[in-house]
This record gives sequence, structure tokens and C-alpha cells, in this order.
Amino acid sequence: MSWARQIKKIITKGKQVDGKIIKYHKTASNNRTTIYVMFNYHFEQICEVEAGRKKPEKALASPYCKVYILDDQIFVTDFKLRKKGDPVIEFIEKDIQDMNNDQIQ
Repeated sequence: MSWARQIKKIITKGKQVDGKIIKYHKTASNNRTTIYVMFNYHFEQICEVEAGRKKPEKALASPYCKVYILDDQIFVTDFKLRKKGDPVIEFIEKDIQDMNNDQIQ
């Protein structure tokens, strides 16, 4: 199954819950950003999302998003992009070693 079909299936058949970016980590070696999204689906969970090269506070207008869950598949979407003139919001940058590995999936 193609990635686009798989995403469509997760969104159409999966459960939608609200998510919130709680922190991010930017890797110096490859200049990539990983954001950590917390959501509640039967219990509080955190997932990782590769977010390209920009820092979240430069690209996003809000820490909120939607998380779709189908079986063991998770898809995070509906980030509100920052427009010129929007206030800058603050995200916490944390090193992966500082985070509790039991919470990262």
C-alpha cells in the first residue's frame, strides 16, 4: 500500500485526538528537528515527529495539532503554520538524553 493510501486510511478509519507539542530536539550533526507530541488515547502518550530543519517557534503559530490513531499506526497533522506578524510562541528544546525514555515511543 502506498504511503498516501496508508495515511488516508489512518485518517478516515482511525480515532482522532488532540495533541500538543511539548518539546523538540534539533540534531546538530544533520540539522534535523524532531518534535515530541503528547496526546491522550486510553492513557497519556508521546510520539516523535520528524519536522525538517526549521525550529518549531519559527514555523508554527500554535503547539496544538491532531493525532490520528489506527491500530499501532499514528499520524500527526493539522499544525497551524505561522504567518508574518503572528506572535512567536515558545517551545522547549530538550536534549534526548534529558528526557524520560519510557515516555518516548
